[in-house]
Amino acid sequence: MNLENLGVQEMNAKELTTVDGGIIPLLVLGAMAVDAAILGTMAGYLYTMYTDHNH
Repeated sequence: MNLENLGVQEMNAKELTTVDGGIIPLLVLGAMAVDAAILGTMAGYLYTMYTDHNH
């Protein structure tokens, strides 16, 4: 298969070193959001468990 027939061009050195975003930062932010939600839920449960005087 000849990639030039599909309009694919070779990248130069500047294009190879420039990275715009990627999926890793998105995965890290997603993991942080899930972690915050879990810890927030656990903290709320523990707070009500220890401050509720109707045991």
